[in-house]
Amino acid sequence: MLAPRQLMLILAAVFLDALAYAMLIPLTPAFGVEVGFGQSGAGLILGVYAVGLFAAVLPLALFGNACPGRPLLTLGVALLISSLLIYPLADNFVLLLVARLLQGAASGILWTAGLALLAEDPQPQRRGRNMGLVVSSFSAGLTLGPPAAGLLATFGPNHAFYLPVALCLALPWMLGHQHRPTRTAATSPGNNVPLLALLRDPACRLYGLAVATTAFAMGFLEPVLPTWLADTHGVGTLGSGLMFGLLALSLALATPLAGARLANIEPARLLRRGFLALALLTAGLIILPMALIVILVIGFGLLCGLLLAPTMPGLAMRVERLGGRNYAVIFALFNLSFASGLAAGPLLGGAIAEGFGGPTSLLLLAAVLVGISAMLPRQSLRD
Repeated sequence: MLAPRQLMLILAAVFLDALAYAMLIPLTPAFGVEVGFGQSGAGLILGVYAVGLFAAVLPLALFGNACPGRPLLTLGVALLISSLLIYPLADNFVLLLVARLLQGAASGILWTAGLALLAEDPQPQRRGRNMGLVVSSFSAGLTLGPPAAGLLATFGPNHAFYLPVALCLALPWMLGHQHRPTRTAATSPGNNVPLLALLRDPACRLYGLAVATTAFAMGFLEPVLPTWLADTHGVGTLGSGLMFGLLALSLALATPLAGARLANIEPARLLRRGFLALALLTAGLIILPMALIVILVIGFGLLCGLLLAPTMPGLAMRVERLGGRNYAVIFALFNLSFASGLAAGPLLGGAIAEGFGGPTSLLLLAAVLVGISAMLPRQSLRD
């Protein structure tokens, strides 16, 4: 069972990662004015986070069985602190890219190590609850990040990042008080499912598709929605930040309970219907008035939480059903799926919105979600 301080460290690190991640979203227009880039540049800065995540997690997918959780957490925390220290100094495009890239690498390592340690819990409900808490910490950071950035932006976009820098000072203290975990059957060698077997497993592939699609939808809105709301409804940086804060808050509320309750429930029908509903909400952003858009954004976050909730305990259960305990590998694959969607979403969203406008980009996102819903199978993911 995971030591309480180790769980606290995972939750705190994920929270800070999400806080800095979300703060940059409403600040990209201000950075664009100061540094000199448009929507394509904003999409690149937002998307390079996922590139760093992908680069860090790919070796873990290949060699995750040889990487103990505690050293991985230490490395992830060190990279996260390094990235947070760069943000206040980022007065040019390159430094912003470097900070975002390092932060993405830190996030991939922290999520892989943290979820692998949580998966070792033998009780499915507690495992699902703790994994839901990780998503809640991530969502809390996403919730507080945009409005905090909007409030602190009056002092300049760089100054806004003094908040996560100050908070990150607690991480080395928590890291130094970790309890070294005992070696269990879950972390012992000889209980590993080959990587190719995981990649060939239909349920693992479908969970990966669900994770990638959800991340893609969330990332797609990042460069599109602020500009669309500004152009059509006159929403400024603070209003845009509050909008993404509501999305993240609804994600935080949906995931923990769903993670505990859906661990043993067949998720195929939930995923199919969830992506179809997400497509309808996306299309509604184009035609509905501002008051209803707020409701749609909240619903968007709730649906994303419900779609992500069954994937993490589901992947852990799938590894166990295949006779293995190599959780680091399966959650490295989880992060690769998440990174793929999160990289493609902002890059394509920013490029399409800049070339064809906000309505066209949102309609294309809705079409993608409908297509994914149609691709998901009718049979059980656990067959």
